[in-house]
Amino acid sequence: MKRTFFITAAAVIFVAAISFHLHAQQASEGNPCMPDIKTFCKNVKPGEGRIARCLKQHENELSEACKDYRAGLKERAKAGTQACEADTAKFCKSVKPGEGRIVQCLKQHENELSEACRKYLVRK
Repeated sequence: MKRTFFITAAAVIFVAAISFHLHAQQASEGNPCMPDIKTFCKNVKPGEGRIARCLKQHENELSEACKDYRAGLKERAKAGTQACEADTAKFCKSVKPGEGRIVQCLKQHENELSEACRKYLVRK
């Protein structure tokens, strides 16, 4: 059960990280996924990981620049998951994963988090 929670939490944090970055940079011309978002996800309402899920559905069709960008986000999300694992267990063990609830929980406890987790959340 404990192992399943951490795997689920990792997936939730991963999706939240990607969603955050794609949504935050959606209007930015510097986002290498913008052409792919416009092509494959133009009718998708941003938020709650919908654009990330759309891009995932078109993973084999994405440009190399977008694939590389997403790979970098995955690495950062993995590092953040590791940095926040103990804090997630301590402060958010009763939080139902999904829709960014674990990330919201961690942010609510920002002043109590480990330095590594806090740096990860601030960096996002």
